[in-house]
Amino acid sequence: MATGKSGSVKKVLFILATILMIAFFFIDPFPGLEPAGMRFLGIFIWWIVLLVTELMPNYLACLAALVLSIAVGSATFEQAFGSFASTTSVLLIGAFGLATALTNSGLLVRLALLVMKLFPGTYKGQIFAVSLASIIIAPTIPSTTAKSAVLIPIINNISDEMGYEPQSKGATGLISCCNTVTNCCGPMFMTGGIVATLMLSMYTGTIGWGDYFLFALVWGVIVFVGTVAFHLFYYNPEKGVPKDQVKVLGKDVIQSRINALGKMSRNEIVALIVLIAAVALWITEGVHGIPTAVVAVGVWVVLCAFGMFSTADFNSGKMMWSVWAMVAAVLGVVDLMSDTGLSAWIGDLVAPAVEVFASSPALVVIACSVLSTLLMMALVNYLVFAALAIALLAAVPMDPLCILFPICMSGMVFILPPQNVPMLAAEGLSAGRMLFKDTRPAAYAYVVCCLVGCIASIPWWSMLGYIY
Repeated sequence: MATGKSGSVKKVLFILATILMIAFFFIDPFPGLEPAGMRFLGIFIWWIVLLVTELMPNYLACLAALVLSIAVGSATFEQAFGSFASTTSVLLIGAFGLATALTNSGLLVRLALLVMKLFPGTYKGQIFAVSLASIIIAPTIPSTTAKSAVLIPIINNISDEMGYEPQSKGATGLISCCNTVTNCCGPMFMTGGIVATLMLSMYTGTIGWGDYFLFALVWGVIVFVGTVAFHLFYYNPEKGVPKDQVKVLGKDVIQSRINALGKMSRNEIVALIVLIAAVALWITEGVHGIPTAVVAVGVWVVLCAFGMFSTADFNSGKMMWSVWAMVAAVLGVVDLMSDTGLSAWIGDLVAPAVEVFASSPALVVIACSVLSTLLMMALVNYLVFAALAIALLAAVPMDPLCILFPICMSGMVFILPPQNVPMLAAEGLSAGRMLFKDTRPAAYAYVVCCLVGCIASIPWWSMLGYIY
């Protein structure tokens, strides 16, 4: 909730938006817009203002827009809330449940340690280990904070064993690399981040886990490689240090952590088999036809049967019900834009203005990426920009995913603390070993890598048929 002068301005904006919304309920519809569409236009503007001002949690703002739409006759209950039973909504429930069960099994900690054991005990070796462990775990847990909670305590121990002082380049580099990979590279997988789920909640098409991975592949590889390379060289504490003075982590340190875990438990073995089966089914969806969401819920149920998920877990914050409600409600708002004719009306209205983009889809991708970053610097949530862009650019000859993807991926910038909460969570999990301000160079590097990745994806998307 905003306070002070800023809070007063936001409240005034909210009051004005509410008055405007009510006025739209009574004035004659604009040419080409039906009465239901006119009323929903007022609600849509009001909803955007709520998201910008953040006078209430985003999930409540989205639910309020749906309730109002039903109350004024712009939608039926089925139209407004049908999205709560959509594939994306069910996928999110299954993914959160699966992630919680996998974490409870202890498998993810063991996998991370085994990966780290494979690499040399130098800073460079452990950067490779941290990066690989992070990207392996990325598609198994949608929540970045949950992934960080698994990995960062391990990295804290490694940093201490290597003798890195708190807030030194070595300690910062290891923790920042882990969190940047899990946070910013995770959404290259459909189940790898909340950002991917929010983006797909606005997507009017359908896409499977494997097809989405192919779509995001070029971008993901460039961002991953760029992130690793930047942390290798910028934060490297070994630069200028004689070889005989370079701090090296002994293999026995990681082995002792593995030994402390003991032999693989029954739960870990079951979790590993189920995880491999889930990923295999996601990748081969085009062959067997079982939807990604069904697989996610199915494997979650299997792990529940083996006691890796409890009623307490279901009622805890691990399931992130507020995020689920927001995603489902955003889906409903997007559906109503189409059902009420608002999307088509906006598209016709701005068609002449966007004709300049029709012959240059590349310009659309670049503009979406750059504008999303700039708007985030003004703390304008990328969801607001995405909701507007998907309607304004409907006439551009490309799949809507090519518009949503650069906006949402660029929206993960973390230059300012309020922009990316998981990065602040990582600072807390580091227990003083890393400060948020020291990750800004990595944030600038991400902005560059993200833009390069989006540009490099243009010919790839054309080849895949997403750009017409």
